[in-house]
Amino acid sequence: MTFTVPAEFRDLAWRHQRLFYALLFECAWATVSTFSQNDKHLKGRSGAVSVLHTHSRRLDYHPHLHLTMPAAALDAKSRRWRTKPCRKGTGYLFDHRALSKVFRAKLLAALTREGLPLPVCHPRKWVVDCKGVGTGEKALVYLGRYLYRGVVQEKDILSCDDKQASFRYRDSQTGQIMVRTVSGATFLWLILQHVLPKGFRRARNFGFLRRKALGYGAGQKDISRGTTQPPNRACPTTGSDRGSRHSQ
Repeated sequence: MTFTVPAEFRDLAWRHQRLFYALLFECAWATVSTFSQNDKHLKGRSGAVSVLHTHSRRLDYHPHLHLTMPAAALDAKSRRWRTKPCRKGTGYLFDHRALSKVFRAKLLAALTREGLPLPVCHPRKWVVDCKGVGTGEKALVYLGRYLYRGVVQEKDILSCDDKQASFRYRDSQTGQIMVRTVSGATFLWLILQHVLPKGFRRARNFGFLRRKALGYGAGQKDISRGTTQPPNRACPTTGSDRGSRHSQ
């Protein structure tokens, strides 16, 4: 899933980056956690891997959160591992319209709680994109690339001199390769604006995917081994044929 805030909130996010980003993580996880608890198939605590991005493909400021989660949950009391069958024709874990409504309500409430001024005008409808990604392996690889490289790859910088710089990117709407040319100073700013506050973690794990969550240390070892049905205990795994759900 991809949780995006409307453009009207970008100025607020920029002026209060550490707090706003933290609330973005908090509210996105609270949203999917609520849906997991209330889902008739899951009825338990799920897990998620989330990564914060602050840029669009054009390198403009565009904070949003990618979240990948398995279609499964753990029941802490019964120690049962429940999975949810793929919805025919969609592959979605939850309804994206319902997710967007709950996420909007939670984030607005959190911003108000922290005393941050809300924009005078902002849309009633927000966007949460959802997409099934099979086992989730490719989605995690995609997100992982952004943890260890800058916002633009060196191979995509086509030219750079004393006056201007040009770089290429793939348009998210058309899929075509585009070229953007800006002044040298603007290019530096496009990159530096995405440096996170000191010590802020771009990637976070939630639910049973946390290292010490619920004392299921043995179960988390099963994730790395790809074990799907260990004897005598619930097994958290993202390698199930039933797959994970992700939006992009």
